[in-house]
Amino acid sequence: MTHARPFDFDQIKRDIRSPDQPTRGTSMAALYHHAQQTPAIHPEALELFRASVMAWPDYMTASYAARGIELIAGPAEGRKIWLALLNHPKAELAGAIAQSIKDVSYVPVLLELMERRPEWSIQLAAVRTLGRMKHPSAFDAIINRLDNRPLRPHVVEALAELGDPRAIPHLEPLLHDRTEAWEEDNHGPMLRVCDLAHAAITHLRQTR
Repeated sequence: MTHARPFDFDQIKRDIRSPDQPTRGTSMAALYHHAQQTPAIHPEALELFRASVMAWPDYMTASYAARGIELIAGPAEGRKIWLALLNHPKAELAGAIAQSIKDVSYVPVLLELMERRPEWSIQLAAVRTLGRMKHPSAFDAIINRLDNRPLRPHVVEALAELGDPRAIPHLEPLLHDRTEAWEEDNHGPMLRVCDLAHAAITHLRQTR
């Protein structure tokens, strides 16, 4: 039988400042989960969350710090932090945050971000997140990225997720695109763009 490790606040505070990302991220997650259960630590925990959220450009540390701020300080301050992270100068972090967003109120933010930030990780994350959210206002922004060949497989899948049959005429020309969809696929036969387009069209026709 295993026992949960006791929460050591002093150790957590040391580990959160560690230059080692896994140590730092794991400790930030532990602090967040403990703050959920122990309101007594909120004042000190909030101070740590605020000090850490923009200090370390890795997703696990930043996202758990943002969740902690939202938990303790409330949704309004939490939203300010999420917006700051979505606009982080490190594209990999901004993209990871964008891909984790579930609240549809961020759709206008993601659409604006797509127009302003051309980095691959941000474009990819915004396309996939907007498709998953199924918000009709994202249709044009996603369709407009079909011409981006590296991004195209993700755009096709996002259009299928979006569920808007207006995408069908845009997808039909891709039924002849035999470009490999991914660099490598260890889970079965290599998929091509035409395979993804066929699957997306089939799905969208069923939603009519």
